[in-house]
Amino acid sequence: MENRKINVISTVDAMVAIDDPQVRFSRTWERKGTIRQIEFDTLRELSYNIGVWNMLTKGILYIDDMEAKIELGLESPDAKQPENIIVLNDAQKKRYLTVMPVAEFKAACAKLGSNELNNLVDYAIDNELINYDKATILKQLTSRDIIKTIELNRADNND
Repeated sequence: MENRKINVISTVDAMVAIDDPQVRFSRTWERKGTIRQIEFDTLRELSYNIGVWNMLTKGILYIDDMEAKIELGLESPDAKQPENIIVLNDAQKKRYLTVMPVAEFKAACAKLGSNELNNLVDYAIDNELINYDKATILKQLTSRDIIKTIELNRADNND
């Protein structure tokens, strides 16, 4: 089978790097949204490295190719859309925080990883989206207080 390239995307606001001398592989993702292409066979070998595996399962590095995720064991074989590793775009985050019913929000958040929950909190803070019930649910899941952070940010900006 020809060796296909897989897009691997950083989902965190930090530099992420993989340096594995055994596989003779070194790549850096400088910031959130950076995309690097990796040959699938190389990615399969890298997935045996516990650090790389954790970055993939926690959604720090995200693979958008569903077939590749299934082959690597990141998603179940019968999955049609992401179930284990869900990365939200800005429109989805806005929907979660504004129009999604609270019961559905709580169930949806239970499926998100800690990295994506923190991204959701950051989005709420950056856009000053305040819904008391949703902020309470996110506070229980992340220990981050959206309402208090927004209040403190406003107080800082008024000085």
